[in-house]
Amino acid sequence: MQQRQAIARGSDVSTRVLSAVAVGAHQRVVTVEVGEGAHKTRLVLGVTAQQINCLHVLGSQAPTPAAAADVATFSQAMASAKSGAADKTSHVE
Repeated sequence: MQQRQAIARGSDVSTRVLSAVAVGAHQRVVTVEVGEGAHKTRLVLGVTAQQINCLHVLGSQAPTPAAAADVATFSQAMASAKSGAADKTSHVE
């Protein structure tokens, strides 16, 4: 990611990592913001050791308090899902 950001800095495109959430040993969901001024776009990316997939494209709107609450809810849901998955694998005989 850092190499890609360094390459992007050399061009006219600004890139900024907004968040990264680990969803597995080598998998992350990363939100990045690309572009300048009114042309900013936020991308939600699925990142593995082998590839990067664009999961969703968000508009350039500033986050609202409701959106911030949704992010917190999403983070809690991901944490709950991860702990639930760990519980299921620990009970497998």
